[in-house]
Amino acid sequence: NARMACKQHFRPREFGLSHGFPGDFLRLEFGRPLLYLPWSAAWALYHFVWVCLEGYWWSLKSHYVTLDWFRQLSNVGYTVLTAFALVDFFIAFYAYCLAPRLAHVEPEVMQWYHKFSWVLYNITITTALSVTVTYWAFLSGDGSMKGSTINKHGINFLYSVLIIIASRKPIKLQHVYMPVLFSFCYMIFTVIYFAATKNKVYPILDWDKPGKAIKWVVLYTFVCVPIVHLLLFGLYRLKLYLKDKLSKAKDKPDDAQSQRPGSDANQNEITGEASTAQLLPVSSDNDDQGQTNLNSV
Repeated sequence: NARMACKQHFRPREFGLSHGFPGDFLRLEFGRPLLYLPWSAAWALYHFVWVCLEGYWWSLKSHYVTLDWFRQLSNVGYTVLTAFALVDFFIAFYAYCLAPRLAHVEPEVMQWYHKFSWVLYNITITTALSVTVTYWAFLSGDGSMKGSTINKHGINFLYSVLIIIASRKPIKLQHVYMPVLFSFCYMIFTVIYFAATKNKVYPILDWDKPGKAIKWVVLYTFVCVPIVHLLLFGLYRLKLYLKDKLSKAKDKPDDAQSQRPGSDANQNEITGEASTAQLLPVSSDNDDQGQTNLNSV
């Protein structure tokens, strides 16, 4: 059985972007479905404003080239996170505001925009935690607590955890290759950047010492990122487990109410009384029988 289960989990289709309920990408775990629209709008606005502020603050540093802001993984990861938040909001806006006016029904199969959002989501949540852990463990230096630092190495992680817990978006363990591939592409970029400018993006990625740099690339891309994805998948499964337990616990009082001694059904069994619905057919049969006897007389 375990072998068959493993084969099912590692079938090629499990690594794809199929999901039975597209509506899960636009729902919260609580309240009305429409609540997802203000939820996604608030986060999209927050992250978009922060990206604009980051670009403005960077432009004030005359000794930096504008595009150099994208050389750091923190900034690239936060850009992808902002892109996900914006895409998530636009999909919600279309589903809840535009589609009803255009008489479009909710799709029963995954659309391209659901899949695109899912890819960004997988990259976003894993990269956010990986970047946060790596920064505070190896790169923070004196641990300065500027607003930008807290946002890109704290709030980003908080947002990722909240959206896992509060939304119905699925997480699949098989999708670990997405954040791994994203991180690997970034590492290739650091090599190209160093070859072109002779500048190190991070002290630990000194390509003048390729042995040391490759060690950090392997540790981050193929060890840290998969472990983080596994942890977030575990958080997602824990949420589903607790949700199922709470749902069953909520249903138990209703079952107990129907079975308690004072209920109508049990009281009828104890006293030997029948319900009105049970008496009516009997009364009707007796009347028919009585009428037959009178006719025979």
